[in-house]
Amino acid sequence: MRLLLVTKDFPPDIGGIQTYCVELGRRFVEQCESFAVVAPAIPGAEAVDRDVPFDVVRIPGTRSSFAPSVLAYLPRLKARYGFDVVLGAQWQSAWAAVVGRRVLGPYVVCAAVHGREVLTMHYAHLGGAGIYDGARRFTLGAVDRLFPGTQYALDLVREKGVAYRSAEVVSYGCNVERFGPHGGEAKRRELGLEGKKVLLSLCRLVPRKGVDTVLEALPAISKAVPEVQYVIAGDGEDRSRLEQLAAGL
Repeated sequence: MRLLLVTKDFPPDIGGIQTYCVELGRRFVEQCESFAVVAPAIPGAEAVDRDVPFDVVRIPGTRSSFAPSVLAYLPRLKARYGFDVVLGAQWQSAWAAVVGRRVLGPYVVCAAVHGREVLTMHYAHLGGAGIYDGARRFTLGAVDRLFPGTQYALDLVREKGVAYRSAEVVSYGCNVERFGPHGGEAKRRELGLEGKKVLLSLCRLVPRKGVDTVLEALPAISKAVPEVQYVIAGDGEDRSRLEQLAAGL
């Protein structure tokens, strides 16, 4: 297989989809006859691209112009890599491949589905929400196969009324060289959690993750489950605000 992974989210940007894409790339390059990633050109990209074992084609422009820019680059990418499959890490990244194969085809187009990109409605303040949602419905319905990371993500696509062609839930993997079970008893003792019901949030600490919602619900939860202890693992721009909120509650 000659595969092109197209993504608007890629390191050095930080996030779950960014990690998902670079980890997929490290596996795909070992399995494919030809493999490359297409991603935005952003500051710090050169150091990242030197560290990965596959080609990264950086597309200049802004994140909002990424999809149209990929469409313009597709003929050059086709000539260079001869791809027969394009995997969009989001529907926005798959859009260019769907449109482009009308000229360059045939090739297979797939798209990953995560959840947030199905829920968000950009450009509503400019009156363009209908156009944005129309492009999303068109793309999700036109790709040959969807690969949702969860059943929830696939349910969101169904709730949108998208008549998709084919879908298979492929659960998110884990880098087992970096992460593994080591037993939690020592950490429980360290944190004084023996005999407690532990609620854990493990995430990047940014507002949209909703950790503040759990904190605000915790007084009510503790009334029903007095032995509950909430553990938040992670870091990010929202950490100090969350610490203040926890102290205030």
